[in-house]
Amino acid sequence: MGSRLLWGRALGNVLSLLLMSVCSAVTSDFEFDGPGPYSWERSSDVQLQVPDSTGCKDSQCSAIVSLTVPMLPAGKDSKEVVAVAVLSPGFLVAKESYNSYAERFASWGIATVQWQPGSETMFDAMTHETLAHFLPWLIAFAKDQLGDRIPDLPEILLVGHSRGAKISFLAAASGLVLPEAIMGLDPVDKSSFDKEDVSVLPLMGHISAPTLIVGSELGNVSMMGQSCAPTGSNYASFFESSRSPTWSLEIFEAGHMQFLDPCCASCISCLVMKKMCAAGSQSDSVVQEVAKTAAVAWIHYARGAANISRYEQDWARELKLTHTASSKVK
Repeated sequence: MGSRLLWGRALGNVLSLLLMSVCSAVTSDFEFDGPGPYSWERSSDVQLQVPDSTGCKDSQCSAIVSLTVPMLPAGKDSKEVVAVAVLSPGFLVAKESYNSYAERFASWGIATVQWQPGSETMFDAMTHETLAHFLPWLIAFAKDQLGDRIPDLPEILLVGHSRGAKISFLAAASGLVLPEAIMGLDPVDKSSFDKEDVSVLPLMGHISAPTLIVGSELGNVSMMGQSCAPTGSNYASFFESSRSPTWSLEIFEAGHMQFLDPCCASCISCLVMKKMCAAGSQSDSVVQEVAKTAAVAWIHYARGAANISRYEQDWARELKLTHTASSKVK
């Protein structure tokens, strides 16, 4: 793999451990509430060209991609990296805004694709159907880059925030990807930017994969005359439209953009989107830790490696007692 991409050494689990120190409100003795046993490394960015059969046109037929992968200890079987997660960003949000999620997943043995459209603006947005068609190409890219570090048929996981969650659900509902599990962080079906796009809500019943939905209490609060996660298109509607098994968490006093890591100053659109979305008194670090803990537990449950009732019941009870989040299951 090293001959295919120039790998840059990362800081391992240090950043994750620092984040955990400020999240005592949601930590406990649950095994997935922190970094896993592996360190990780992240590749340099690659510009991936995708065919126009996806529905893209001209300069929009590309994606900026990086891979965050587990560093297995010496003597460990390389095939222990058995899953690949595709982490899809929100509209005009840089993929680096989700670095801590990719790092957490990799620390638990999950190779993670981070990506964003290669060319998109607020006034020339790509359709959700086109972006959903990007996902099989991103998975194929990851398999090629990982080579013999993964089995021939690795488990595929889909994770996304906002629009990225919607296109993940759309790819699964359309049969473009058959994920082992799917996770939406404050998913949005339609907003003021994409009213003409197809709704995925009527298609949610086609998704048989275990589904996790983590929402924000304040995502539907109007700012500047509009909300970032409108009622009727937000996480609550995704939960109502999904089939069993689905677990949903609502994080109290949290806004739509509080799921993001602090991003590079060069991502002007990230800063603009944050200003456009309501934020609450819950700290960003707590919002992110709840989302990451739930996602890692859900991944292990989907793989048959965790008793999810400990999280749906005991951990969720702790979240409610600390007025951090509420939980629903079906």
